[in-house]
Amino acid sequence: MKKKLSSRDIEIIIQSKKQNLAWKTIADIVGSKPETVRCAYKREMQKQLLPPKEKVSKSKVNGRLSLHLKNKLEEDPYQTYSELSNKLKLECSSVSDAPGKHSVRRFMIKNGFNLIKLPKKPLISSINQEKRLIWSKNYIEKPSDFWDNIVWSDDQSDFFVKVRKGEIQ
Repeated sequence: MKKKLSSRDIEIIIQSKKQNLAWKTIADIVGSKPETVRCAYKREMQKQLLPPKEKVSKSKVNGRLSLHLKNKLEEDPYQTYSELSNKLKLECSSVSDAPGKHSVRRFMIKNGFNLIKLPKKPLISSINQEKRLIWSKNYIEKPSDFWDNIVWSDDQSDFFVKVRKGEIQ
């Protein structure tokens, strides 16, 4: 008979208690034990006595620091937020006043700066670029009949080769 009380159950408990019903009667209505009902009622009453939670701003970037950060971004828009955070730490009077990289990132998103994750290395290495260039120079003069006999990987996803008695068809 153990079950978690839903928010609707708690509302029923509160309304029933206002009508001065006994704990056992309320427990039968909700389908739970009287002790569970009593604890849920006490917990809900304590919640109502507590003041509402205050929203605390996590951002350390405001005022002069935000203007300074905007200027840094205008000087070099291609720097990472880690680099910006490190530069601000060097320039701030105390290290505790300097925002961390997550605060800088939050500031950038909030103020409409685009964040792009750049690849860590080029997509094609310089050696492969040279090899591709040599290959293309070697094959640039080939006739169209030569290219008609080549299966390109972007033309057809699957292809089958039949082998019969050592012959490829």
